[in-house]
Amino acid sequence: EVHMPETATRIQPEEAKKAVDDGALLVSAYDGEKFEKTKIGDAIPASALQERADQLPRDREMIFY
Repeated sequence: EVHMPETATRIQPEEAKKAVDDGALLVSAYDGEKFEKTKIGDAIPASALQERADQLPRDREMIFY
């Protein structure tokens, strides 16, 4: 099961880049063709979170875009 925080914090692109450089996981709001066209790096689609829940490290920050 994926635990999602009740609130999210909006961050600037520079902060997101630093977080990704430090190991954060990028999660896209899109899937399918739109995901493929807008994918950044090793991002995963949000629709895959539940199916991959047991594979995701619990200590890794997630950044949604």
